Amino acid sequence: SATAFKILSEGLYSNKIGSMIRELICNAYDAHCAAGTKDTPIDVELPIATNPVFRIRDYGTGLPEADMRTIYTTYFESTKSGDNQFIGGFGLGSKTPLCYNTEQFFVCSYFNGVKYLYNVSIGNNGAPVLTKWSEEQTSEPNGLELTISVDTNDVPRFKTEFYKFLMWTDIKINRIGYDGDFKRAKY
Repeated sequence: SATAFKILSEGLYSNKIGSMIRELICNAYDAHCAAGTKDTPIDVELPIATNPVFRIRDYGTGLPEADMRTIYTTYFESTKSGDNQFIGGFGLGSKTPLCYNTEQFFVCSYFNGVKYLYNVSIGNNGAPVLTKWSEEQTSEPNGLELTISVDTNDVPRFKTEFYKFLMWTDIKINRIGYDGDFKRAKY
């Protein structure tokens, strides 16, 4: 319901930016595990002042339209429930962009030769709404790409929170637009 969504999206995460980065990268990693592409880096583009957009692209399974509708509009709905090989499983992480930016974000699902572009937003009733904007043939590999607009005042915090998360994980990341400005912690 809209009330449950509002309570969960506004009160679930105290660090909305850090939580969104962590949840979306972990979802991407889980998608790679499901597709057998664990060694393929996840593309992450951090926002900068001249392009205040956070973008993440995985090369996992992608999602068919029916799964997109369920996953992006329902809390506690997950394709990973009951499987211990995945990090997530509660159906919360995919909605974290709405916790940060309550207006909208975009999801592109590359699934079996078709590229689906969706807008995820909060509807008039306060619940999430998934709107398909386009569908076209593609030669892109399967996976999801999320694009989230960022307040320019939050640009430095995205970099800080990304590095906090990345410092202690071994998830392979291809950081788009940057070269060599980060060193992982040595265990």
